[in-house]
Amino acid sequence: MRGCLVLVLVVVAGCWRSTPPPQPPQAGPEPVSTAPAKAFRVHTATGCAAAIDRAIELSHDELERIASIKDSLQVIRDAAVDSCEAQRWSSESLTCFAHAVDSSELGSCQSQLTSEQNEDLSRRMVEAMSAGLSP
Repeated sequence: MRGCLVLVLVVVAGCWRSTPPPQPPQAGPEPVSTAPAKAFRVHTATGCAAAIDRAIELSHDELERIASIKDSLQVIRDAAVDSCEAQRWSSESLTCFAHAVDSSELGSCQSQLTSEQNEDLSRRMVEAMSAGLSP
């Protein structure tokens, strides 16, 4: 009986520490692209913001040629980020957008979105452009 009591005391003493056990390292912030940005800097560290910013960066020259979009680009960007966050785009599609190297890859990334996600994205972007055009 005395042996069991000693064993329990040793186990309890081993669990009862004055200092907490070391915590595992926490994940750091998401990596930020070192590529020079043409249009926007990422204002938030969300995967959605990084994905949309990359898509805009790759499409920037084309978007700049369209006057109605050029003046509303920030509002359209914000609408796209909102859609991405609200519709919870998959990590695979976010990674695809964030690492795309040209506009053809962007099309491939967009095909990874569900029809509901594509519809929501289109609706929000059209609303953003319409709001930008109204006086």
